[in-house]
Amino acid sequence: MLCGYLQDFEFSATGVSNADAMRQRIAKELVDLIVLELKLKSDDGMNVLTDLRTRSNVPVIILTSRKGDVDRIMALEFGADDYVSKPCSRRELLARIRAVLRRTQHRIDEPVVKQPRAYRFSDCELNLQTRRLTSLRGPIQLTPTEYALLNTFLRSPHQPLSREELLRLSTPLSHDVSHRSIDVQVLRLRRKIEAADANCPRLVMTERGVGYSFNAAVDVIV
Repeated sequence: MLCGYLQDFEFSATGVSNADAMRQRIAKELVDLIVLELKLKSDDGMNVLTDLRTRSNVPVIILTSRKGDVDRIMALEFGADDYVSKPCSRRELLARIRAVLRRTQHRIDEPVVKQPRAYRFSDCELNLQTRRLTSLRGPIQLTPTEYALLNTFLRSPHQPLSREELLRLSTPLSHDVSHRSIDVQVLRLRRKIEAADANCPRLVMTERGVGYSFNAAVDVIV
């Protein structure tokens, strides 16, 4: 239905049902833009996006029924150019497609900048494709907010981050939040990743009067 609507406005649009079909399509012909659903039958859309960004600069619009701000933030950080929540009108989606194409019309021919696949720090590894954290002690279960918070720290090691920045980048904003809430999330994260005593942290450090910083060497795996 969506392809037919776009074709009415003189777009050449093709629908595919899985990641393999998408890869085959973009390998055979020039694609100007991809509208990607996060909930796929055989693939996770976020993993598809991450993999796509290692191969191509083609613009991507996420179209999904997921409402959480964590998914929105992660999709944009992983390289999506726009994020549209369903239900939305076809007219709005058409306008967003045109806007993204205007902004990115010269980008497809640019060299592909590889996105991180994982981060390693201390005795841990955070896999961005599976969103799983593992350590020499075994797997560590993270909530979506803890994952987003850790990802934020790992992208900016040794850099003081204010509570406002951490709230904006890592906390779902569908409810009232405060500086106290980020303190609670940091405490919970410390309890999971600090090998010793979370009350004497060596990784997530308090920056008095500012917020927090991540005090460890971080290796980026692409």
